[in-house]
Amino acid sequence: MPDLTIEYMYQCTQLESATVAGSRGAVYQLRRHRGRWTCTCKGFEFRGTCKHVKEQEANGCTWHQQVDGGEPKVVNGEKVCPECGSPAMVVKVAV
Repeated sequence: MPDLTIEYMYQCTQLESATVAGSRGAVYQLRRHRGRWTCTCKGFEFRGTCKHVKEQEANGCTWHQQVDGGEPKVVNGEKVCPECGSPAMVVKVAV
């Protein structure tokens, strides 16, 4: 089996985390770990799921350079997602 090479690519930060506003003005943090989203709201704490997670899964940006191609845009000297404008982060990919 040939050795893998590590390359650096970009992905939207929304693939890993997001900040959402609740219906009563509170702000909640969503994080994804091992493909599963968590939320800091009380609903998630009690039920293990919530409307914030469902909304992120349905409408959150999923841009990843390896899958979708393209390059991040540069805005004010920072690299951002070409799909949604959120910050782009560097990730290691084995190819």
